[in-house]
Amino acid sequence: MKRLLPICLTFAAVVLLFHAATPGHATPPKRILIGYEPTSNTLQVNVIHPVPRLALWMHRIVKVEVYLNEKMIAAGVFEGQTDKNGLRSEFTLKEKVKPGDQIRVWAECNLWGTKENTLKIELTPDQKAARKKEVLREMLRVEKEKQARGQELLKSMEEKEPTKENAPQKTNEAPTE
Repeated sequence: MKRLLPICLTFAAVVLLFHAATPGHATPPKRILIGYEPTSNTLQVNVIHPVPRLALWMHRIVKVEVYLNEKMIAAGVFEGQTDKNGLRSEFTLKEKVKPGDQIRVWAECNLWGTKENTLKIELTPDQKAARKKEVLREMLRVEKEKQARGQELLKSMEEKEPTKENAPQKTNEAPTE
């Protein structure tokens, strides 16, 4: 019986350790918030991932990857989270981001689970106003071209239209055979 007690205690300790580290007690990242600053071409990433303790070997975000139009452009491997609520990081992008591009951020927990979020780059209000002016200018140019073509067509029709002097004279005579 004395030999059985240490074996049982060791087994219980091993089971308890494995139970505490299983995915049932781990959670994947809850959300990823993405912010992009076009003037400095930087990406702010906030991975929401609440954990009970900040010990380095415990439950934490270990990896973040950044994709621009499905091409990986940045990545980070982390030893720990910023705080108990998650990880905040900033990436300076080497690739220039343009309107219409998609930035996808993927994060991984060391125990279990991943999360990703996508940000579509939109035009700024100034860019939208400039684009609208450009479209209106193009529409005006096309309209002026249409008017000019119409004037040319009218002029050519007037030139071809018979006048009294060169119009064929009608006669009452029957055609001769």
